[in-house]
Amino acid sequence: MKNKILVPVDNTPVTQDVIRLADSWGQRLDAKLFFLHARSSEIQNLVERGELIDPKEGFEHYLENTKCSSELETIYRFGASYQTILDAEQEFVPEMIIMAAHTHTMLGRVFLGSNTDHVLHEGHTTMYVYKQPQKSMNQKRAVVPIDYSPVSNEVIRKADQWALENQVELFFLYVQETPEMMNVSAVGGGYYTTSSDYENRIRHSSKQVEELEERLRQRVRENNVTSPYQVHIDFGKPYIKILDLCEGLMASTLIMASHSHTTAGRLIMGSNTDYLLHHAHCSMYILKNYELDEA
Repeated sequence: MKNKILVPVDNTPVTQDVIRLADSWGQRLDAKLFFLHARSSEIQNLVERGELIDPKEGFEHYLENTKCSSELETIYRFGASYQTILDAEQEFVPEMIIMAAHTHTMLGRVFLGSNTDHVLHEGHTTMYVYKQPQKSMNQKRAVVPIDYSPVSNEVIRKADQWALENQVELFFLYVQETPEMMNVSAVGGGYYTTSSDYENRIRHSSKQVEELEERLRQRVRENNVTSPYQVHIDFGKPYIKILDLCEGLMASTLIMASHSHTTAGRLIMGSNTDYLLHHAHCSMYILKNYELDEA
């Protein structure tokens, strides 16, 4: 049976980018694309009163004028945008959902923006959340935050596969989380200090940094990564350090799991994904329906 990709769309210019992106994934996965266009009752009332051009016409215009080689089907639904996406997810059971994080018009929010949050939280499918790239972004760089829970292995392998197909360099990141306040007797003090003081102490401990880097390299090697890559170690709040690296590298893509299945594994998963979805300027490849290995 052919693979399936669900692609929620609206009638704004960003839709053309989403169509092209979906087509590239469709060819890569040998998948049929299901373009899903929905509208609320409020939008429908405006259309019926002649106060608004039917958004369906805008989407169809973009589809007709954007080359798409993959097999595709268009679906039109009425109802709350995020609920139609979740309903379609259950109906078609796709391998992936591709959608934009936001649009640049108020009307265009009929399908995007906050709906991405609902789908991320309530859906069960891997997502590619597209964000229009800034001109200064490096399209050949992707950041891959990992911890050492079993899900990290799948993240590393998926990232490597994607990077090979797109000729992208991967930047694997491990963030050792630090508490807000802590007793630093273990690092030679015996008094309480702020987490930033602790982070500075650790950074200057070259031996510990080297050990953490080697552990990360070992995890990458164990997964037979063949793409060009680098490893990075940092200390502090994971979502802040992930964002810092993305911005510092001007990376175009962030690849990570939506959550971990272990309590310890929540080091860089879970709520960090929510924060990054709202604050990172790059697109996000968010793995959800992954297979777990033993750590």
